[in-house]
Amino acid sequence: TSTFNPENVPATYARVVEPVWRETCVAAAEYGECTQCWAEAESDSPFTNKDDLRDAIMFINSEFSSTGSRCYLFYFHWALLAHRVQCKGLVFGTPKTSNFYHVSGMYLVPAELTISTYKLTSMHSQALEHMLSEADSQGVRMHLPAVVGSVAVNYFPEPERSQMEMTSLTFWFQNNSPAQNREPFECDAGQALFNPHNHPGLNAPNDQDSAEPAGILTHAYPTADCSELATCNRCIADGVMINRTRIATDHLGRHPVLVYHLDQWPCVTAYQEFADAAYREINASAAILVNTHDKVYSLLPAGRESAYNSAIPTYNIMMSCGSRIDKDVDTYVLLPPTDDTGAAIVEGYIEPDKSMETTIITTNVDRVAFSDSCTQCTASQANFNPEQYRSTSNEALAVRTVSSCRSLSSCVECDQEDNVYQTTSGDALETAVVQGRAVLIDMDDVQCIRPLSNVVCDMLDMQATSVVFVSDEEEIKSLWEAHPICSGENSSKLSIPSFMVAKSSGQSLMAASSQSSLSVRTPRIEAGLAIAENLVGTELSSQDIDRGDGNGGSNNSNPFDNTTYIALIATGCVILFAGLLVMGFWFLQRQKKLYAYNQFDMGIQTGNNLLDIMGCPNEEDGQEMDEFGERRNPHSGNHMDPDCRVEKFKDLGCEDV
Repeated sequence: TSTFNPENVPATYARVVEPVWRETCVAAAEYGECTQCWAEAESDSPFTNKDDLRDAIMFINSEFSSTGSRCYLFYFHWALLAHRVQCKGLVFGTPKTSNFYHVSGMYLVPAELTISTYKLTSMHSQALEHMLSEADSQGVRMHLPAVVGSVAVNYFPEPERSQMEMTSLTFWFQNNSPAQNREPFECDAGQALFNPHNHPGLNAPNDQDSAEPAGILTHAYPTADCSELATCNRCIADGVMINRTRIATDHLGRHPVLVYHLDQWPCVTAYQEFADAAYREINASAAILVNTHDKVYSLLPAGRESAYNSAIPTYNIMMSCGSRIDKDVDTYVLLPPTDDTGAAIVEGYIEPDKSMETTIITTNVDRVAFSDSCTQCTASQANFNPEQYRSTSNEALAVRTVSSCRSLSSCVECDQEDNVYQTTSGDALETAVVQGRAVLIDMDDVQCIRPLSNVVCDMLDMQATSVVFVSDEEEIKSLWEAHPICSGENSSKLSIPSFMVAKSSGQSLMAASSQSSLSVRTPRIEAGLAIAENLVGTELSSQDIDRGDGNGGSNNSNPFDNTTYIALIATGCVILFAGLLVMGFWFLQRQKKLYAYNQFDMGIQTGNNLLDIMGCPNEEDGQEMDEFGERRNPHSGNHMDPDCRVEKFKDLGCEDV
């Protein structure tokens, strides 16, 4: 653009015409020789084709722009000339040796301009010149953007309209390919502001319920003219970008998704050109751009109105993620559907009426040093949890991954590892260590193993009972996936539950499990949702730990399910009732004995005399027995030896015994 553009100019669409200068203006070798050129320009025009220039966009080609007329030194002079012959706009070309984007010149112009002035890049200058040289009688037409406040409308939309949330793309391998045992992998992806509205997306391969089948990745290569910057003019003029001879013919008609590596396409400067070419030349279902670095962006419709929408969706992924795509193996991609604004709908993958509220997992640690660990940890759920799963209490195991799997920049190395999991001490993880345990794993450790269902599948193969992910932030979110099905030999759906806890809670649990005995109890799951009401207030001890039988917990002995609760309560009631019966019998017997003592006279009941009387030996014979097998009224004194009794009463001073 230029600094001297008018305050406001509407967008313009018109023919492109090159001016033909008067000989007196071109032949002037010095500034002093321009008087004749100026005189002719004052009376008429310095151009001999002024009639053709009227209502057209004047284009000053790169050759003349570099040499120019010595009679007009500043760019605004040329703008004034175009204005006087009633052009719609002025565009300068740039020589091959230069690539200026802005037109230099005075800020103040001694005239009121009504047209806008622009300067092309060197590549597009050559392309336009080539098009003009081969154009038919219809010529070439150009669109100039509107000018508002002396500034042309942005090449990209305004920032507040240009930011879209990242989404994710999941890549799958064909079942009968050499990579059939490779797990699906996930890439963060930037969306395009020009994506079509209400697009159905592309679903997983062999999904019988899919409205649209999966798209097979097809790598796109440029034509010879489009692969070199020096020949971009012919590339743009021809209008053909993709080398069809390098497209796998067996991919056509199978919803191909074109993959563009951006470092191979020097002639393309607008993102929507990739989408347009993919749809126009190959009839592709989508386009994926692999960036030249490890960043993703919101792709904007450069040079067009923001209302423009392409026929197919376009996404961009990081270079490191793009390098994981094996060109020699048939690979499919899962694309999310879009809403009525063109934004990807992550929620469209699951049943909208299934609300995933947070739940509770309870823990217990043996050592006091880890008392700060949460005993009742708030946890999010996963939409790929099993439909039914009993509450289990298992010893926890902290698991890590090899270092190459913890960074997106080294995922290719991670893909080559035979066993990506290890213990916190660095030993390779084995089934014997995992079997019957609840696995704790940090989200930061699984950067290259996503989607997270891959981790759950792997732990299921090692016979874990559950997986608890540690979030990389304090906020926890529900774990959503569209097609969380285990790949490879274990092709069944996930049969163990998974949850996520906050970063601080999870890190303390991992530290505790590494240095002490930690048990984790997960809630019961009904209809795919965790039931947490029976967990609050429950205390666990090391005796509660259930190692499980390695079958995903479905047959684990569990002292905390509803059936066991009922049995424990019933047993307690029986024991309590029996205890009350025994205590009641003892009380009745005690009352009976006290009543017997109360049958003696007052004098006999007082002092130590009663004790002396009660100290007499029993009479051996003739004692009447009651229904309990005991002597009737044993404490009345009648059962005592008669001679002893006589002596005792005589000692009391009784004469008549």
